[in-house]
Amino acid sequence: LIRLKCLNLSHNELTSLDKGLFDSQKKLETLDLSFNKINSIPIKMFHSLRTLIKLNLNNNNISLLHALLFDRLEKLEHLSLHHNKICSFGVSSLHLNSLKSLELSFNHFVTLTKEMFSKVPRLASLFFMSNNITVLESGAFDLLGDLELLHLDANRLLDIPRGLFSQLKNLRTLSLKYNLLEIIEPHILNGLKHILQLDVSHNNITSFNLAQTEQSKLQNLNVKNNFIKTIGVDAFKNLTELK
Repeated sequence: LIRLKCLNLSHNELTSLDKGLFDSQKKLETLDLSFNKINSIPIKMFHSLRTLIKLNLNNNNISLLHALLFDRLEKLEHLSLHHNKICSFGVSSLHLNSLKSLELSFNHFVTLTKEMFSKVPRLASLFFMSNNITVLESGAFDLLGDLELLHLDANRLLDIPRGLFSQLKNLRTLSLKYNLLEIIEPHILNGLKHILQLDVSHNNITSFNLAQTEQSKLQNLNVKNNFIKTIGVDAFKNLTELK
């Protein structure tokens, strides 16, 4: 079966993967190992899969994600790891130059650092929903200039560092709902030249004023289910594209 392009092993009872299992698959483009019970993967498990475009490892029991696991997947565009037990990468960063979509929701991450995303320059979609994130380091997203969609919903974020999103020139959607945010500062939109949707619903926001923000193309703003009592008369004056 050396010419396989798609291999689906999902919804089985796999707990581990033998070394060399995929070494003969030189043409494989899609590999689905989701909905198993895999808890660890040998570092060189995928090194022969140079043509792989999509890899699904979601809904397993993986706790340690070693970035070198994906080191030779030069064509990988979609990596799904949601619903695992991952809290960190074994080394500082993923090195995936072609990656466009990364799904890490429903894991155990606490901190997002700049190093984590320093070698995924083409990333367009990033999902980190329902982790335990309390810290977003300054500069964490600075090297993700192609990012269009960022979901940080359902974490434990108390505030947003100034300029955190300022380098995301192509970001269209930013979702921060179901966190613990208390204040939304004008700087949250600075640098987001193409932002269309901002969702900060279901937080603890008491103060909300975007009067000092840069002129924005924002079309959809969701602030429902917060604790806002008053809104300044100029709060939305630079949000002239709201629909």
